[in-house]
Amino acid sequence: MRIVSDFKDYYDCISATDREKTPVFVRNRVRGVYENCPFPTNGSFIKYYYGRSWNCDEVTIGFCGKIYPLLIFSNYSTGLTARCRSLEQVDGFFNALGGKDLREYLEQGRVTRRKWRRKFKLTSPGCRSGFEEYFNNMEKGSSSYLKWFEDRRCPVFVGRQEGYNNYVVEWNANLRLVEFYRVFPPEQAYQNIRMFLDNLAVPLPNVPPVSDKQMAEIKGFDKFSFRKDPIRRKR
Repeated sequence: MRIVSDFKDYYDCISATDREKTPVFVRNRVRGVYENCPFPTNGSFIKYYYGRSWNCDEVTIGFCGKIYPLLIFSNYSTGLTARCRSLEQVDGFFNALGGKDLREYLEQGRVTRRKWRRKFKLTSPGCRSGFEEYFNNMEKGSSSYLKWFEDRRCPVFVGRQEGYNNYVVEWNANLRLVEFYRVFPPEQAYQNIRMFLDNLAVPLPNVPPVSDKQMAEIKGFDKFSFRKDPIRRKR
């Protein structure tokens, strides 16, 4: 595979050992802006949500027909940061925070007081159940965005929220910046991109539906192929 691009990604080193120069991957970055997030979201990108001390940026990585989640956490006071791709890693971030943030995360919301001194719990997308639902939705819908890749004829994109109303998707993005090598090593990422481009160049033919009866006739079977012929009983 030959890569034509104005930047280097982490899997480009494998092309030096690839003798075949086809297909050609023209990696031009293109940005698209959407009013709403087209992917599963937790809504946790909103800053200063319920007065919390941490922020979370949701990043959706599209790679060869599937989408992968990435949550980038940061703490305002301590400067603690983390990049999480699973619920277990999110648990580790809040365990490192401790204190009130950990209690609200585990208690599924924030206990507060309002009129008449009533205590009630505000369930926010920053609680553990919200993140668990987010990862489950990402896993269920991971393979349902294949048309996005086929229409653009592009194997890679990165989407993230910019501001409160704009969701930006960058096609042919740099995967090294989102540390995608932690998901796929360079050799595997290179081979997946190559197979994806090969399938776009030579798409599989559409096979018409064939019933079981028609398939049996094609194979040369009839109604007596799998049963014994009737035999008259001797008197």
